[in-house]
Amino acid sequence: MKNLPSIFAWLTLISALPLISMGAVVTTVDAGMAFPDWPTSDGYSMLAYPWLQSIGEPDKFLEHGHRLAGMLTGFFALLLCGSAFLTPQRPAVRILATLVLVLVIAQGLLGGMRVSQVSKVLAMIHGNFACWVFTVMAIAVAVMSPRWANVERLPTGTRTRAAFSATIVLCLVFFLQSVLGGMLRHLGAAHAWRDHPYFAFVVLGVAAITWVLIRRLHHPWLSSWANLMLLLVNGQFLIGLGTWLFRYGWPDAGIVAIQQTSALSALRSLHTLGAVLGFMGLGVMIARLIRTAPVHAPVTEATVETKTRNSSLTTPLDGSSRLAGGAV
Repeated sequence: MKNLPSIFAWLTLISALPLISMGAVVTTVDAGMAFPDWPTSDGYSMLAYPWLQSIGEPDKFLEHGHRLAGMLTGFFALLLCGSAFLTPQRPAVRILATLVLVLVIAQGLLGGMRVSQVSKVLAMIHGNFACWVFTVMAIAVAVMSPRWANVERLPTGTRTRAAFSATIVLCLVFFLQSVLGGMLRHLGAAHAWRDHPYFAFVVLGVAAITWVLIRRLHHPWLSSWANLMLLLVNGQFLIGLGTWLFRYGWPDAGIVAIQQTSALSALRSLHTLGAVLGFMGLGVMIARLIRTAPVHAPVTEATVETKTRNSSLTTPLDGSSRLAGGAV
């Protein structure tokens, strides 16, 4: 029974993958407004809509499938939160379980408002917010795992501040890059068309520095995740490069743009999913660094007294002799 939250945390995280993937495809093919109403679909309730019969209408099939996937993730998030409070758990587990449920509900409401308000800005916010929701889900899975409680901390004196600060900076620049991508994808912003590809090299540079700083801590649990983090960031860069070349071409290199193809749609959707996975990797890296941070012993009166006594015992004898001689 005590492991139920961990099981439901995994189910919530796994169910969110097809949800995010379908959401990416919905945006790619511009099917977000396949239905003018929400939470109903053409007047049908969520479960009453003849979803399988709509396969001949791809936009409606994708959009309603996305809504059903969101409903499934919400169901698992509800079970996660309920199990965290119905079984003996640490406060951190209950806080994370509650946060996951709140974020899933907020994400669903954002998606509904995007439809009711017919807003591409809300569509962009809805897409970028998925990074945060999925990251918190992954952190919940990590914190609830048996390994989390038994991980060894770094020794006192280890310089973790540089690695932690670099990871925070990487998380921020990666998310900014995702926002630029969202502005390009949803709004067609001209400056994003220029800034998004060049800023990717900034992300790569910060990622390399962060990886080196974490590896220098010589902690296997951190190093293994740092390797995965770097792989996700580099993979996202390569997918983005392929997406850019397919969509816009490179005439000087003889690469012709290919528009409105299944290959391009798949790459664009995979690029969106890669952004969510990359941000998740960075969020879990921050959580791991916090978990392994050195614990400094609290300073007490007994500690101060002991240090003072030890200091007095090591006072040079010739100093006291000079004081005595001066007094005489």
